[in-house]
Amino acid sequence: MALPLVLAGRQLRRLEAQRLVMWLATSCEVRLRMRLTDGDAIVATCDLATAGAAIRRLSAGERLHYYLLDLSFGQPLHEGRWVGYELELARRFDAEPRWQGWRECAPDLCYPGRQGPGFSSLGNRPEAVADDLLSRTESSLQAPGGTQHGALIGELLRFGQWHYEWPTTPALLVLDTRTQRWRSEPSARRPSGLMD
Repeated sequence: MALPLVLAGRQLRRLEAQRLVMWLATSCEVRLRMRLTDGDAIVATCDLATAGAAIRRLSAGERLHYYLLDLSFGQPLHEGRWVGYELELARRFDAEPRWQGWRECAPDLCYPGRQGPGFSSLGNRPEAVADDLLSRTESSLQAPGGTQHGALIGELLRFGQWHYEWPTTPALLVLDTRTQRWRSEPSARRPSGLMD
């Protein structure tokens, strides 16, 4: 049985104003190229041949290869705008590359109402979280439950500096205080990653 070219991913790992980190796992070594767009304008491009250390490959076997894309941009992404991307892959050793984009590898990557995959470039703002609110959140993670826990969840959902007040995609990003990483959540009413 033939394995698909993409085994896992196009996982957005980190997003900052001037940096994007994404990974994927493939069934063979690949050539890749990526294009970021803001409307009709191309914001950035990169490919494996010219990216240098920005794209790294780790082979875990003959049929498992991980690719980490750690891209830096000279100009910051426009805050609050939809940034589309096209990541295309082709088998590395094919004489004539047959490029495959999201339509062939992962048609479900496209959000409803969008022409292709992408993200809202609001960026993460951990510095906007009040120290006492973050401290209470960390304490609550140590001993969840009770009325204080429920009140804290309510306060976190009302906190004025969270960027889910704006229309973002994914719908909500929250700080997982155990790992100090931002997580996407499908619902602002039930942030599963925030209090688990």
